[in-house]
Amino acid sequence: MNQLRAYLRPETCIFIVLWLGFLAVGRTQLFRDPGTYWHIVVGERILDTGRFPEVDEFSFTCTNQPWLATNWLGEIAMAGVNRWLGFDGLLLMLATMLAALYAWAAHRLIRVGLHWSLAVVLIALALAASVHNWHVRPHMATLFALALTYGLLLDVDSQRRSVPWLLWLPALFLLWANAHGGVLGGLATLITVLTGWIAERFLGGSSPLKEPKHFLTCGAVLALCCASLLLNPYLHRTLLLWLDILGFDLPDIIQEHRPLNPGELSGMGILAFGLVFILVLIGVLPQWPRIAWLVPLLWLSQAWARNRHGPLFAITALLAIAEIMPHTRWAAYLTRKGSDWFQPPAEPTRLGLRPLLLPLVLVMTALLMQSTRLQVPLLGHGWVKEDSLRWPVDLMPELERLSKTSEQPVPIFNDMLYGGYVIYHLPQMRVFVDDRCELYGNQSLHDYAEAERSQPERLSEWQKRWGFKLVLTENGSQFDRYLQGREEWKELRRGASAVLYQYGGPR
Repeated sequence: MNQLRAYLRPETCIFIVLWLGFLAVGRTQLFRDPGTYWHIVVGERILDTGRFPEVDEFSFTCTNQPWLATNWLGEIAMAGVNRWLGFDGLLLMLATMLAALYAWAAHRLIRVGLHWSLAVVLIALALAASVHNWHVRPHMATLFALALTYGLLLDVDSQRRSVPWLLWLPALFLLWANAHGGVLGGLATLITVLTGWIAERFLGGSSPLKEPKHFLTCGAVLALCCASLLLNPYLHRTLLLWLDILGFDLPDIIQEHRPLNPGELSGMGILAFGLVFILVLIGVLPQWPRIAWLVPLLWLSQAWARNRHGPLFAITALLAIAEIMPHTRWAAYLTRKGSDWFQPPAEPTRLGLRPLLLPLVLVMTALLMQSTRLQVPLLGHGWVKEDSLRWPVDLMPELERLSKTSEQPVPIFNDMLYGGYVIYHLPQMRVFVDDRCELYGNQSLHDYAEAERSQPERLSEWQKRWGFKLVLTENGSQFDRYLQGREEWKELRRGASAVLYQYGGPR
């Protein structure tokens, strides 16, 4: 029995349950974002040509206008996995990384004395605050990189690791900066913690900065992490673009940019876990909390402003709770009562290699099944299915036929939702709009949003300007209702999620 327990630690079971759950639910749910599609195409272009895009090649409204593939590293990774294993491989990659991330967070909670069942509850709350913004996209790199960054900062803060360990961060930031612009949030987190350590050092607190060389190390780490933002194919232009995007007003256009809504499940999840974190933090009073412990509050405020930051708050809160809990009155009370809910370990526990063996076998088995095209539910090839209620899957035969009617790229007016889908599946077509917000700009996006919401007649103005003869829009949308009453537009086919129209000219 003891041998079995060595291989089946609670963390192992948590990984397996999460991994299988992500594979099951992610079959369609992790592929609901249009960015998944065009990110893969960009990665394919880079792999095929060896060049990094400088201009738009996918739309007819912004053709040859400046556009930079700032997420190029993540896009190449997605394209490489897609070439090898298709969407099944992308799901396997993300499910494995997510399960490993939250199992690691659970390990940090359990090793300080928290019962595994309470760790599971906290993980469940974190998932509820996060799942709304999980997609197969490069932005997931920010979730993992922030967790590694903050985890290392907490380890140094608690003096489990020495200050020189921070010298690993510039390498991480270099990869992060070439995968996703969320590295700016990582830099803000790093600056917050380093500033807190300096303040604690001079105010007599328990700072890990004990010697002058520690200050020099932190200065070097910060300087190198800042420099990493410029080490990319586009140099300083990437940073300027990220700063420009931060100023975009997108809540009415893209759902993930909306403020937290307590009436939605994602908002409820963020608020619920936020209250739990604050309750844990209150438990250290009247002792003043360490600055590093307060980082999740910064991300909670960001999640309040834009719900896309919910997962970043949740993972930092999980890691912080593992540090805070042993110092709380709640832990002291449970220890005095001899409760199983919290028992401080006699000595630090290490995970070891044996608990990793079964997860490794499962992942390698799935990898083997997919690479040999063995069709097995959950683990094998052909598991991922495009949701026909989300994407115009049933319109593809007609769209493919129309895309081949000309030797020149065929322009098509599309809802923003379908932009990435068309870019991926119909390379001979050029879209009206997609979710590359930095390309289209604030004003154009707001004009589109107003037309989509209440002014569909703008479509006729755009048709006269651009000359497109095809429209792909959601069933029941304002554009759909408008075109139904126009004699010059013919409905070609109506599917489960979308309808396709063709222009026949004035009558």
